[in-house]
Amino acid sequence: MTTKESIAAIEIGSSKIAGMVGRRDSGGNLEVLAYATENSSSFIRKGIIFNIDKAVIGLKSIIDNLEKSLEGLTISKVYVSICGQSFRSLKNVVSRDLPENVSITEEMVDSICEENRAIKLTDMDIFDVIPQGYHIGTISEMDPVGVIGNRIEGCFLNIVGRSIVRKNLERCFSDARIKIADDPDITSTVTAKYVLTESERRLGCALIDFGADTTTVSIYHKNILRFLSVIPIGSSSITHDLMSLNIDENEAEELKVHYGSATLEISKDEEEIIHLNEENHSVKLSEINNIVEARAMEIIANVWNQIQLSGYTNRLGSGLIFTGGGSNLRNLSTAFCKYIKRNPKIRTASLVYEPSISGLTIPSDGTINALIGLTLGGRENCCERIFNQPIPNPDQEVKIDHPSEEIDEGGLSVSYDNNDKYDTKPDRPETEDMPLPSDEENKKIGIKVPFWDKIRKPKKEEIEIEDPEAVAQREYEREQQQIRKDRDRAEREAQHEVETLRRAEQKKKQDVLKAQQQEKERILREKRKEQERIEKLAKKKDNKFNKALNHLTDIFFNEDQMKDDND
Repeated sequence: MTTKESIAAIEIGSSKIAGMVGRRDSGGNLEVLAYATENSSSFIRKGIIFNIDKAVIGLKSIIDNLEKSLEGLTISKVYVSICGQSFRSLKNVVSRDLPENVSITEEMVDSICEENRAIKLTDMDIFDVIPQGYHIGTISEMDPVGVIGNRIEGCFLNIVGRSIVRKNLERCFSDARIKIADDPDITSTVTAKYVLTESERRLGCALIDFGADTTTVSIYHKNILRFLSVIPIGSSSITHDLMSLNIDENEAEELKVHYGSATLEISKDEEEIIHLNEENHSVKLSEINNIVEARAMEIIANVWNQIQLSGYTNRLGSGLIFTGGGSNLRNLSTAFCKYIKRNPKIRTASLVYEPSISGLTIPSDGTINALIGLTLGGRENCCERIFNQPIPNPDQEVKIDHPSEEIDEGGLSVSYDNNDKYDTKPDRPETEDMPLPSDEENKKIGIKVPFWDKIRKPKKEEIEIEDPEAVAQREYEREQQQIRKDRDRAEREAQHEVETLRRAEQKKKQDVLKAQQQEKERILREKRKEQERIEKLAKKKDNKFNKALNHLTDIFFNEDQMKDDND
């Protein structure tokens, strides 16, 4: 039996953004109700949204295309996954001394986790936290609640990324009027939940997600994420390299997909000539694979370097698991083994989960593993039923019957029916004509005309139904005006922040220069003092020497005098 909850998810990628709406049955199986993609290369680069306006248009297009496949449902919120080249893992340890023989409580653990979340990072945000374990004395536990000790240490792996990634993401979804169901997930961690088996995570493995602009390396051991790093090169780098053959990007992508190989194999096939769409334009297969192999080896070298930096090189019992669009490159596993000069276990995860598809065509090459995982992991219903309301016809005459009110001279409200047989108001009460006050009296009492003459019978206004398109256009213009105001305010805040940082940097430089100048002056003063001291010592020595010389001279003179006297 299928549940009523429909989960909507959007994966933000450098080559495309993809959306999916699915529904889980009682057995946890996924039925895909809608799927849509949009090219994102014009507003996302290396995982960072750099063009807000184009990103908003792309998100709205995704939602519109998804809702077209849904029967009477509208999307109210979505789950989101994102990753970028600034994402990496950062270890942190939080320790706390406790009274003697205290039982660890859940509140203590929560307090340590909050302290870890509160660490200050420059221009970085914490996107996810993975506890690595808790140490109470010599005891290590993943769940320390109830353990007795006098000191606890919490070890955490924080997944951090640039703050601008979160800010731009939230701004895009806000401008597109799309609610995010929960905190954004990290694409690689979502993929790992549904690509890796329990034994692979337990024995240790490296999940390598070959994306378009980035390649993500995730290390798992004992069912816990131990390391994450993002390399700023991906399969699109191969495409751009192939464009050096004087072909456009689409042709280069087609050559990579159909003919590209990560290793150059010397055979007759390598001398094959590939004829392109243009006349008299052809290229050798060996030239193609020379380019592909060079870039593939660069990616592999960086991946292997990150695995070595993780410190888990010899603890990957389940080997390497390749996923992502770039993992479909031919002979990638062979090239990896050739580079590292080992033969580890290597598995390529294409579509590891076969969802039930309602007449849709979705890729099975591993490019939507994260999207499926994000949809399966959703907990809140993201879609609402649309109740169709009849749209009024602008040309249809609308007749409204309601009582109108007229005010008589006494200030009382008098009702009459618009559809009254005679369609008249009550007669004016008979009163004696009174002369108007003179101008001088008018100035005193402020009366210009009789009160009754100011009252007019209300006109029967024609009921006009405004064109729905005009209403929608006016609403759209109002939204755009608000978006522009928000954008201008954000730009002003950004400029203010930049100016503040510039001033702070300038002040810092001035302080450094001032400190350096003061240090130079201090050193110069010290040198002068030292020089004066040396001069005084030298002068003192000269005085002593002169005195001694004079004394010796006197002695010699006296001796000579005594000799002369004796003679």
